[in-house]
Amino acid sequence: MKILQVPYANKIPLFSKAGTIPGGLEKVIHNVHKLLLSRGYDCHVIDAEGSYWDAPNVHKIMTESPIETNKRIIDFIYNNDIDVIINHGRKSFQKNLNKESMKNLFIDHSGLDALMKLYDEECYTTTWENAKKLGTIFIGVSQTQIEARNQGIQKQMNSDFQYDDWCKFQFVEEELNLPVLDPEGYAFAVARADKVKELHLMEKFHHFPYQCCTSPYHREEQEAHQKYMKRYEKFYAQDNVHWNLPRPQVIDKFRKANLLVSTWYAESAGITAFESLSYGVPVVLNEKKFDHASRFFAPEGNDYVCTLNETDKMREFFDYDLEKRRKISEEVREYNSQKMFLNNFVPFLEKVQQNNNTNSVLNFL
Repeated sequence: MKILQVPYANKIPLFSKAGTIPGGLEKVIHNVHKLLLSRGYDCHVIDAEGSYWDAPNVHKIMTESPIETNKRIIDFIYNNDIDVIINHGRKSFQKNLNKESMKNLFIDHSGLDALMKLYDEECYTTTWENAKKLGTIFIGVSQTQIEARNQGIQKQMNSDFQYDDWCKFQFVEEELNLPVLDPEGYAFAVARADKVKELHLMEKFHHFPYQCCTSPYHREEQEAHQKYMKRYEKFYAQDNVHWNLPRPQVIDKFRKANLLVSTWYAESAGITAFESLSYGVPVVLNEKKFDHASRFFAPEGNDYVCTLNETDKMREFFDYDLEKRRKISEEVREYNSQKMFLNNFVPFLEKVQQNNNTNSVLNFL
């Protein structure tokens, strides 16, 4: 079995020169690729030309042109006998797969409120439905996301399409399996500099000292984004707002924080919250219209996840000692193990094989 992951955006390298991964979707691709390779799978990833990701089976063939990129990926699939295709939400590529009668695993990473932001009605009523007829499976990255998406489709358009399922793509890997550290007296937030991510909410976070890590929005030329950056110019210019830190330094700030503030209410899953909890750091969620998707990283009844409105709990979390932080880390790591992820994810791969006569990949578990 040969597995291929295809990213959403052809213009964004999966690893930058500065040593950073652009976002949560790209981090999922990294983690899944690394885990599958370690378990003996023949897995491959399509990446952008100019990417600095140095890993086995990473093929840097994506160009600035979506049309040329999709053609190259289809050629790659045929020339390399790929029989499991994982499409990380790429709309134009899904149309190419439909034309070639190729089923795939389509993973929607978009936020809870993004029903019509990345995909239009034609996608749900035609492209997605045609893909399902070929055997394509559509999944999301959290239960909250898929429930919101399916409800929105039923209410807003004339389509019987529904997402099939969801899978939690966050699991404990090497980067997260580090010793828990004593806190150093600050709240922490991390997100790209983008109106949607709402990192600027930390400007009014007066409960404790805070630090933020951020990176530029990949569409900096857009007028709306430039207006946003002008409005919050002073916030992003603060000494405690760190730009483009290398990944090891960001991790260090995670581990030493007293708590993490997840600023975007519509996270599809919220990988930063998972990273924080894995290091034993409690999480504060900006929860608005829905149950925040990051709640699924912790078992019900936990005492280390709250919302921005729960001031007393925040203060309690901020004072957690090293022993308490270690208990958080142990519980979260057990609740989000690699084995649990593979048990949930691998059956999806089996169902979308182009040739179902190959040996079951469950044999690799």
